[in-house]
Amino acid sequence: MTNHKNFLFQRSAIVTEALSNSFSLRDAATSATVLLAICLSLTVSGCSFSGEGPSDSRVAAAEAVPSGPVGLSLYLARGSLFAAPEFEQYKVIGSSLFVECGIIRSGRPQAQAQNLLKLTPGADDVLHTLGTELTTYLRSDHPSIEPASSGSLGFLHPGDATITLSGSVTRGSTASGEMEGALYEELKTTVDEISSASSSSPLKKLVIGLRTIARESLKAKGGTEEPLCGNVAFYGIE
Repeated sequence: MTNHKNFLFQRSAIVTEALSNSFSLRDAATSATVLLAICLSLTVSGCSFSGEGPSDSRVAAAEAVPSGPVGLSLYLARGSLFAAPEFEQYKVIGSSLFVECGIIRSGRPQAQAQNLLKLTPGADDVLHTLGTELTTYLRSDHPSIEPASSGSLGFLHPGDATITLSGSVTRGSTASGEMEGALYEELKTTVDEISSASSSSPLKKLVIGLRTIARESLKAKGGTEEPLCGNVAFYGIE
C-alpha cells in the first residue's frame, strides 16, 4: 500500500475538479481548506496509513473514547481469480468525504473513479458512534481481529484492510475541569476478516456504515445510489 505515494501528485488535478463540481462558489474558502487538508494528508501518509503517530499522543486508558468529531480513513484491497486486484479508499475530513476506487496493476493503484462529497445530515453522528464502539473494542483486554497478511494480492490472499481513527478524547476530570487528549488508532487486518465477521462486530459495523454513508452522500449529490466503480459489495462487504 505504500506504493500509493507514486501516483498521489498525478491525482491532484482530478481531486481539484471533483472539489469544484461538488461545492458552490459561496463555499470556495471552505472547499479550499478541505482540499488542502486532503492533499496534505494523502501526501504525508502516502495513502498507506502506515504512520504510527506520536507515542506520547496515544491514550492508554481503555475508557478514553472520542469526545468530538472522528477523523476516519479506510482502505480495502482484494485480488480476484479473473481480474486485476481492486481497491476502495475513503477519507473523512470534517463534513467532507473523499472516495475513490479502481484496480491495482504492478502493485500500483489506478483510480477509475473519484469524488469529493458532502456528508449527509447526521452522518457525522453515526460515524462518531461507530468509531467510539470500535475504539472501545480495540482497547479492550482481548480484541479478536485477524492481523494483516503478507504477500501479493492474489486470488488466495485474504485482502488488505486498513482503518485509522483520530480525534480528541476526554482522559478524565480534574479540579480545573476535564483533561483532553489525542486519539490515534490504526488497525491493519484483512478484507476476509471483515466480510466473515458477525453483524454485531464493531469493525464490520464501521466499514459497512462508512460505505453506506458514501452511497447516500453520492445520491444526495445527484448521482446514483450505487457506489463508485459499481461495487455494491466489496468481496462480501456490503
